[in-house]
Amino acid sequence: MKKIYLFTLLSILFFGCSSDDSSPDAQLNIPIIDDISTTNATAGDIITITGKNFDSNQTYIIKFNGTQGTVTEITATFLKAKVPEGATTGDITLTINTQTTVVGTITIDEEPQSPTIENISTDSAVVGDIITVNGTNFDPEETYIIKFNGIQGTITEITTTSLKVQVPEGATTGEITLIFNEKATVIGNIEILEVVIDYGSRLFAYKDGITPSQIVEIDKNTGEQISVIADIDHDNYLSDFIFDDAKNEIICNYTDNNITYLYKINVDNGQTTSTQSNPATGRYENWIIGRYNSPNFLFAYKDQITPSKIVQIDLESGNFVDDVTDIDHNNYLSDFNFDSDADEIICNYTDNNITYLYKINVNNGQTTSIQSNPTTGRYENWIMSANNRLFVYKDGVTPSQIIEIDKNTGNQISVIADIDHDNYLSDFVFDSSKNEIICNYTDNNITYLYKINVDTGKTTSIQSNPTTGRYENWIMSLVE
Repeated sequence: MKKIYLFTLLSILFFGCSSDDSSPDAQLNIPIIDDISTTNATAGDIITITGKNFDSNQTYIIKFNGTQGTVTEITATFLKAKVPEGATTGDITLTINTQTTVVGTITIDEEPQSPTIENISTDSAVVGDIITVNGTNFDPEETYIIKFNGIQGTITEITTTSLKVQVPEGATTGEITLIFNEKATVIGNIEILEVVIDYGSRLFAYKDGITPSQIVEIDKNTGEQISVIADIDHDNYLSDFIFDDAKNEIICNYTDNNITYLYKINVDNGQTTSTQSNPATGRYENWIIGRYNSPNFLFAYKDQITPSKIVQIDLESGNFVDDVTDIDHNNYLSDFNFDSDADEIICNYTDNNITYLYKINVNNGQTTSIQSNPTTGRYENWIMSANNRLFVYKDGVTPSQIIEIDKNTGNQISVIADIDHDNYLSDFVFDSSKNEIICNYTDNNITYLYKINVDTGKTTSIQSNPTTGRYENWIMSLVE
């Protein structure tokens, strides 16, 4: 009987122990932690906890100083978790089946604050320009990317309140995008303008009253001679100066033994060329360069025939090419300009003390007379700007004036400037690089270069008097 009781007791003890070993806690393998991939992170970062006994079938909870992260991957040897928003510096804990273990510590770096954009310095630019993005919360230690319609620019400077960036090659009109901390934000729009080559205008003068006479270059700012371009290789007086920017040549004419010559001076090498350009009847006057084709076309006013004409001349040979039109009145034409907007020669004439603006279309020969007569004074020396605005010197009034004229009506648009002296102005040219009319005057036998800015009306007198001879016939070039 004692043996039965003893067997029963041993059986109870054995099976009781076996039952305890099969409980969930007894069966669970707690991971052994070897390492954590980083001790610093920001919200959104993925950290890796490496070790042993991880089980992809188990549920693990990872918390960062009490804020639960997201487990993204589990293998037998590591676990990956995403740092949650709101996580702060402190312990990293691992929980499995309510059993929590501190597995490490971490420092949560504060996420950089995105800049707030206030404005962009311009809404248009050309490639190579530096634009400024103004705002707050910029950090010179951070990395920013600016793209112009998808093309990345070069950051040149960062302060706490602005960022400067250079417009890159290949940029096109479209959105400006700021990329920071892998987040892209459209911050504005920009128009990418075509690059316009800045041509520097040069001023030349015909220096007469010396032997030989010369073509010289003049400094527009000081009035002083820069250099001698060419010595004139004959003794005849030159007139009707124009500039052929396609060839970098000054074109003028002279008469020798009643024969007219086309005379060209290359301003790069000083080479001079005389070409006979003499019509069988009449004479050629007032050369006009037509800047509407390549190469430029040369026109001339053919006078002393009836009717007088506008004709086209071959720039190389000096020969007659074609009649453009017959002049439909008997008055003498002067002050020739070319309007490249309309392909028209613009000049003037006077009939019965009334001044007329006269236009000749070089494509179809159509002529138009428009009365352009001030109530006081008189219009002289028409000047065409590079963008085809028409100006005129109004003399016979006190003070004399530079005014702008409407090409279609002949009416005065506005007074550009009152002339601040009583001397007569002559030899008008236009400096497109400064938007200035340049002319000259003489006072007490001293020649002055006189400039009128057509945007501001500012006038400037600069003494420009050679020690020998005299400067005549300013010629303005446009060269690269």
